[in-house]
Parts: sequence; structure tokens; C-alpha cells
Amino acid sequence: MDQIPVYAKGKHNRRRSPTRRAPEADLEPSKGVILYQEQAMQIAKELAGFSGAKADDLRKRSQEETGGDGRAQARLRRGCRASGTSESVIEMLWQTNEKSADYSFNKSHAACYALIAIARRG
Repeated sequence: MDQIPVYAKGKHNRRRSPTRRAPEADLEPSKGVILYQEQAMQIAKELAGFSGAKADDLRKRSQEETGGDGRAQARLRRGCRASGTSESVIEMLWQTNEKSADYSFNKSHAACYALIAIARRG
């Protein structure tokens, strides 16, 4: 929810989107904001070398591991550093992932909700 203003800025002024720090193609559909579960997982795979299953685990478990032993966070940071990702981007990715662990959009569900909303308007 805290990314809605950032999304709106990116939608209206694509050249000045402030969060375009992760792979461009992954964030293009959402105007520079990590909005969908699939985006977070793809970024973890591309920048930190996670497998699909490990990226899904990261998405679901980051918050519970913050208070635990921190293995997910350490693995993300280690993988991102190995790919040359800057510390500020690594921190942004971890914070975003941690916030979205409670809830984030699944892209296919979001598309279905949009179709239902359009159908009900008509």
C-alpha cells in the first residue's frame, strides 16, 4: 500500500520513476514498483541466483525469518552482492520483500479482479 503514490508518479511520468533500481523489464508493467509476487520472485532469481522454489520461500518467509536466524536475508544479500547489486538496492529489495510477506498481489488474481470489475460496470 505504501507504494501506491510511487506507482502513480511512475504512471504519469515514466522517465522519473524513483524506484527503477531493479531489472527494468521486471518493473515495467508496474511503473517501477515491485507490486506482484511474480516480480519479487523474478528479481530474487535474477539478482541473487535463487531457484524458483527458493524465491517463493523468500517471498513467503522473509518476515518470520527476520526474528529468527535470518537465513533468507543473508542468502539474498550474499547473492545480490555476488551479482554486483549495490547495497542500497539490496536494502530496498529486502525491505520491500519483508513488507510484502504479509500480503502481495498475485498477478493472475489481479487480472481476474480487473475483469470482474469491468464486467460489473458494464
